[in-house]
Amino acid sequence: MKTTLLIDGNNIAMRNHFKLPYLKTSGGLHTGAVHGFLSTLLVVNRHVRPDKIIIAWDGGRSRWRTELYPDYKANRVTTPDSRQLFAEQAGILRTLCQHLNVTTLYHPGVEADDLLAGYAMEAQKSEQCVIYSSDQDYLQLCNEHIKVLSPTGDRFISPQAFLGCEGWEHILAKCLAGDSSDNISGLKGIGKKTALDMVRKIGAKSFVDLGTQAAMAHYSNGGKRWAHITPQDITEIVLRNYRMMSFDYAVKMLPKKIKPVVGKLNLVELKYHFNTLEMKRHIENTHEFKNLCVPEADQAF
Repeated sequence: MKTTLLIDGNNIAMRNHFKLPYLKTSGGLHTGAVHGFLSTLLVVNRHVRPDKIIIAWDGGRSRWRTELYPDYKANRVTTPDSRQLFAEQAGILRTLCQHLNVTTLYHPGVEADDLLAGYAMEAQKSEQCVIYSSDQDYLQLCNEHIKVLSPTGDRFISPQAFLGCEGWEHILAKCLAGDSSDNISGLKGIGKKTALDMVRKIGAKSFVDLGTQAAMAHYSNGGKRWAHITPQDITEIVLRNYRMMSFDYAVKMLPKKIKPVVGKLNLVELKYHFNTLEMKRHIENTHEFKNLCVPEADQAF
């Protein structure tokens, strides 16, 4: 079975943006995210040795999630300058990807994790998929044919080892507790640990079971803390959060036509861009990018 490396472009580029914030050209163009991303790409390629590489980029905040819940990610406050600096570098990276042996996924109003989840859930029938990202939500996809490789230490992680529970349990617990990182509210008085205990105690296998049974159990036994919340309220919150957090639902919301951009290796163009960006290391080692997606035995030097 062939292996496809799926890279969350925004996730990895953003990590390098903050890791190398002061790296820039003599003209003042910031290049930390670009330089770090390219170096990371070479490293993870050697580690995974994939037959194919797909890099997904955010097309802005998820359009349908924002319509469903206007406060989605409203807590992520960044300065206009910071957003502009990263957006410029993400644009440069998407351009560079056209001159590499990688495929790029991008669609306005669609987030990178939904694009990668959609691909992995379909491709797992015939491919081994390795998702490269620090986003824990990908762990809900883990199975025999979908693995998650963390950029922290470049190690494969599993839901049990990393979260102490199954991936589906993690998502169902978040349906109850909410997700502060995305500004998604949950049920008042329920934290992550309590939520996970509830999922395990109820034995729910789906958000329908979870919502219905959680409503019955806690509306009847919650005392004053739950006096103002009806079973219907609980069910509606759980259903909304499931739609916001579950890839099973998110993939159904993907646009029907997402056109991938298939890159083609062009070392001349790469070196031209590297010179423009004053990336001495990549200028001297442009040939290393010939090895992307090439099995180790056939790698060129």
